[in-house]
Amino acid sequence: MHAQFVKNSQVIGFQAPVAMSVGQMLLLPDNRVGVVTGTKAPEAGDLASAAVAGLFDVDKASGICLLAGQTVYWNTSASAASYAGNFPIGTATADAAASATKVRVDLNMHVVTLPGDDAPAAASTLGLGVAVGLDGGHVMEFDAVAEAAMAAVYSSAGLDIDAGPIMEALVKVQDNGDDAALDVNVGIASGTHATDFDSVSGQVAVHIDGNSLNLNAQSNDGTHSVVATDTTVDYAEGTEFLVQIDCRDKSDCKIYINGVRVLSGTTFDISAYTGDLLAIAHMEKTSNDTTGKVSVRGLRLRGGTLAA
Repeated sequence: MHAQFVKNSQVIGFQAPVAMSVGQMLLLPDNRVGVVTGTKAPEAGDLASAAVAGLFDVDKASGICLLAGQTVYWNTSASAASYAGNFPIGTATADAAASATKVRVDLNMHVVTLPGDDAPAAASTLGLGVAVGLDGGHVMEFDAVAEAAMAAVYSSAGLDIDAGPIMEALVKVQDNGDDAALDVNVGIASGTHATDFDSVSGQVAVHIDGNSLNLNAQSNDGTHSVVATDTTVDYAEGTEFLVQIDCRDKSDCKIYINGVRVLSGTTFDISAYTGDLLAIAHMEKTSNDTTGKVSVRGLRLRGGTLAA
């Protein structure tokens, strides 16, 4: 049984293409997911039923965290829910720890975007700027001209820090440059900066130095500061990875890479900051001829607490 019904479902009929089990996850012809229901496992050709809505406790991949409000995917090779997979199955309604075997999912309910999530703002100074990628994401790119440059993509609407913002983005570093003059940051921040994102007061970010595969983490609220610290997680050029930053507790923001919390012993405290924060991807270089290219998609903010 992949998923166990919890509450309120909508059931439809379908013809079983093969022998199936009650509780099995399947992808329907209209691209909704269904969970096989009933008291008897259907054989191939049987008229069967599947729930297409409601709350289900779904088998979860081991060793990863899923956060309330994030899109949950079904990984067919693992027969489990994860942060990425073959198709989306719904939205997590509660946090699921790395040790948990189940995640509660609102089936076929997908993340509601905030204003600006589907059309983020962009800013650039020199370089090649920001372009829309073939996957619907955005590409920040620098050419080999010896000049200071900046490119950024960010949500055009922010969330107040007291709303407990949760940020997420899928990041792919396609060219990390040939010099430490290149910096990349992905996270939440009060805004962009023309030359030095590190100095932004009001930020928690995953940080990359040019020509390094290290994923670092940093924060700054004008009172508390954590300089870029190695998470001990490395990325691979050309391979997409998920960044999540959870500031429901603004005095101890939590950072996740591919569903795994990093630097759990470090306190990323931004409680001294007041005001709105944006989801942001930011790339800059000093006056240097290094190139750089970073793709970002799914850049979004979620509110972690109710705020009127």
